[in-house]
Amino acid sequence: MDRMACVELPEFPLQLLLKRHPDWAGRPVAVVDRDKPQGVILWVNEEARVARVRTGMRYSAGLSLAHTLHAGEVPPADVERGVAAVAERLRRFSPDVEPSRDEPGVFWLNASGLSYLHVSLARNSPQGAKRGRGDGSSGKASASQCMLGEPDTDEVPAELRSGEGASHGWLARPASGAGTGQCSRYSTEFPPILGRAPWPRSMQPVLPSPCPQPGVGENCGLGRWAREIVASLRRCGFRAAVAVGFTRFGTYAVARTLTPDEPVAVIPDPAVEQMQAGRVRLSRLGIDPALRDSLHKLGVRTVRAFLRLPPEGIRRRFGPRARRLHRLAAGDLWAPLQPQRVAEPLVARCDLDDPETDAVRLLFHIKRLLDRLLAVVRARHEALAELRLRLRLDRADAHTERLRPAAPTVDVVQLMNLVRLRLEPLALGAGVTEVRVAGRAVATAAVQQGLFVERPRRDRAAAQRALARVRAEFGDEAVVRALSCEAHLPEARFVWEPVGTVPPPEPREVACRPMVRRIHTRPLALPPGLEPKPDPDGRSVRDGGAGWVRDLAGPYLVSGGWWHSAVHREYYFVRTGDDDMLWVYYDRRRRRWRWQGRVE
Repeated sequence: MDRMACVELPEFPLQLLLKRHPDWAGRPVAVVDRDKPQGVILWVNEEARVARVRTGMRYSAGLSLAHTLHAGEVPPADVERGVAAVAERLRRFSPDVEPSRDEPGVFWLNASGLSYLHVSLARNSPQGAKRGRGDGSSGKASASQCMLGEPDTDEVPAELRSGEGASHGWLARPASGAGTGQCSRYSTEFPPILGRAPWPRSMQPVLPSPCPQPGVGENCGLGRWAREIVASLRRCGFRAAVAVGFTRFGTYAVARTLTPDEPVAVIPDPAVEQMQAGRVRLSRLGIDPALRDSLHKLGVRTVRAFLRLPPEGIRRRFGPRARRLHRLAAGDLWAPLQPQRVAEPLVARCDLDDPETDAVRLLFHIKRLLDRLLAVVRARHEALAELRLRLRLDRADAHTERLRPAAPTVDVVQLMNLVRLRLEPLALGAGVTEVRVAGRAVATAAVQQGLFVERPRRDRAAAQRALARVRAEFGDEAVVRALSCEAHLPEARFVWEPVGTVPPPEPREVACRPMVRRIHTRPLALPPGLEPKPDPDGRSVRDGGAGWVRDLAGPYLVSGGWWHSAVHREYYFVRTGDDDMLWVYYDRRRRRWRWQGRVE
């Protein structure tokens, strides 16, 4: 029967919030939908649960119960990124990973056949000390619980732990009195050993013996596999529990009952899974708080009690979601594992026999790798949106370049033109020994061809290709645009950001044309002793200018920056004789006039 594992990260958004605020550890913490008194509590930790703070409460109600309650918001985008990162890590243990669509932090993994990759030995008890005396007697060593126990390899020789014996797997023989389907206590029998042992008596070998009970070795291997998952997630800062069983709801319910001290459970057969899932309290499941409270008033507190209710009555009284939960718990609503489809990375590489310094010969190597990538992209019905080149140098650090075409494409000529423009001015400190080409592909948009081809006066596609060539030759920072931002001084109220695609213009009619203020990156200093005041004799605020000051408006004060560097400026708008509108200011601290820019 196929095996399935449920990996549950309890209160996953709450764990993300605690990673963001590690100083909140050990205090009552809750995740709310909005950080306001009327915000609804979505997840709480164990400290908040002890203080009787429950999900569904208002934040103000939780504060009345726990005065030290800390709360915060976790945006859905952060949760999605966290789920994607955990799913990517879980794929190291199973290729089939399905994140839950209803509850973040719950994942189902395909565990079928993985026990053969994680073979473990049963833990030996002190009673097994009699086994290696060489007197022909047979010794027995009881083992701890095969499902949850960590195998004791301290007294097992390295040849048996990692050699031929470990590759075949040592299976434990069930102890006397163990019932069918149980996995509580086991013993290992050792046949007589003739002659003197080649190692000390305290390190006698554990010889293989056939296992008459099916599934015992499988449970041991899956237990080790599950513990490795928990340890891997713990290294990433997450607390997880793993239950290996046979059904979605059964493994999920058992995983919700596991504790940090015992975070792993391997269920031997479906009957035991159904029995353990029936004992789970409904408060442990991530169900609707209103449904949980309504069932609690009726005395229904466990899954077994919930299954005793009539299905049609549940649908009429509590709605379709409660009915669906009932069908899941009863096993009537079965669905196969639906893992996420993970595309193979677009990577191609080649090793060069001798360090290459010629750019033309490098282009031929890159062209051969790029053809292989584009063949895969075309088979997926996608287009290449980004190209990354990594050149490993001889006795020097690797060099990486990133290229983006004007639009996602599979045209090798256009892409190689960008590669040529980037590599021609490149000066490498050493020869190239390895070329690695990686790409990022996107789905192509279906565009319906028109009956008549429109040829506008301005070809936007050609303009985008021209900008892509400029970026390829001079770098991504060569094509930028100004973006306004919050700042105190005018020269700091904008930043330059790279432009990927130039949006089409959207002109609109306005009653009054807006004025454009052009400013210098750094204000220009005016000649000493020159003040911008009306002067018909021809004095100008511009060094060498011909216009005289005709009008003056101001001052407009800008002061502040006492926390870093105090600033006190008196701004003026100056109209010159040739109708130029200049923007100047007097720096009170430095006692100098400066030219900030002009208004058009």
